[in-house]
Amino acid sequence: MPFPTILLFDLDASGHHSEYLAHLIEYQLEHRLPIKLIALVSPIFAKKHVNLTQRTSVDTSIFEWKYISEEEFQQYQTENNVIKRGDFEWGLFCKYASVFQAQHGVLMYLDHLQLAILQKGNQAPCTFSGIFFRTTLTNYRPDSWKERINFIRKKWMLRGLLFSKKLTNLYCLDPFAAEYIQEKWHSNKALYLPDPVKTYPFPEEAPALLRQQLGIEPHRKVFLIFGFLDERKGIIPTLEALLQLPQKQQQDACLLLVGGWTAEEKDRFEEKLKVVGAEKHLQIVKVDYFVEPELIQQFFALSDVIMGLYQKHIGMSGIMVRSAFAQKPLLTYNYGLMGELTRRNQLGITVEPNNQEELQEKIQFLISQSKTVGNQTMMKEFSDHHQVKFFAECIFKKNKKILS
Repeated sequence: MPFPTILLFDLDASGHHSEYLAHLIEYQLEHRLPIKLIALVSPIFAKKHVNLTQRTSVDTSIFEWKYISEEEFQQYQTENNVIKRGDFEWGLFCKYASVFQAQHGVLMYLDHLQLAILQKGNQAPCTFSGIFFRTTLTNYRPDSWKERINFIRKKWMLRGLLFSKKLTNLYCLDPFAAEYIQEKWHSNKALYLPDPVKTYPFPEEAPALLRQQLGIEPHRKVFLIFGFLDERKGIIPTLEALLQLPQKQQQDACLLLVGGWTAEEKDRFEEKLKVVGAEKHLQIVKVDYFVEPELIQQFFALSDVIMGLYQKHIGMSGIMVRSAFAQKPLLTYNYGLMGELTRRNQLGITVEPNNQEELQEKIQFLISQSKTVGNQTMMKEFSDHHQVKFFAECIFKKNKKILS
């Protein structure tokens, strides 16, 4: 008797999307659960993630990659209306779930599909669950009437979503949101899903060698901004705060930028440097090439402070987990889930959004410290809780529809 088919559905090939799929696929290949796992992705996914698709294509009896057509992908990309795009994407999920005779589907990014599910969820050919990234049920502070109205709209849309008969589980990266739904709305569909980060072992001397290769001067404290470097990462506020420091403290600091840039943000950054001549005192190191997954954690290990100044960021971030794993303090805004988790787990320091003077003071404080800021025991507990196996086990084993 063939194994039941479970469909992983994700058309986005950027950011964390490939990592989340890789975690689930590798878990299946290692543990050989009594299921046939299919990952349905876009045609561009295979081009962007050749290594992943090749190394996981080893046993089609338990896992297989599948792709939507080029025509479908073009239509998906060119649809600018958010509602129509979500409706089209939901239609693709239903179509391929039927084609592959899936018993259950996992929507790897559910947020933008809520309205389509509310309207057509019960027409799905199988049960489904989904990962919800940006809840605003707790630790959210609306600053305008528009944000308040949007908050109310999203809250009631999410509540309606839970009544979908075909939805079995709503995986929340926000533990407080999952708790809120369970207690306030009396729904057992919401489960807390630990945001997974996979780290690779490296020799003890590797971070120091990487620091030398980057040309970072030995006496400087390194402030790391990691990831896709767009406006929301707080690059300019960080730079401005560092440039406001006295000359001696600038000479003791290094701003390390690791990741791909948007053209607009890179231009803004370069223009700012031209105006102030920053690198006379402050050292700035840019790594804008692709960093292999095996090397990522070394950048955190060589750094002294991890910058998480995301602009009005609502959800979780893997940066938090990586900084905790490296036992390096996170400097983030006193806002949203990141601010709350940083405080509760003593992962570092929070600052008030838009308070540049306070940000400067906190950076000065961090430069002056000889010992690591934060509770290292709690950092380890936090990072341990976010191991890949807990992420995979939550999706595969806590959902009765998958292993039934």
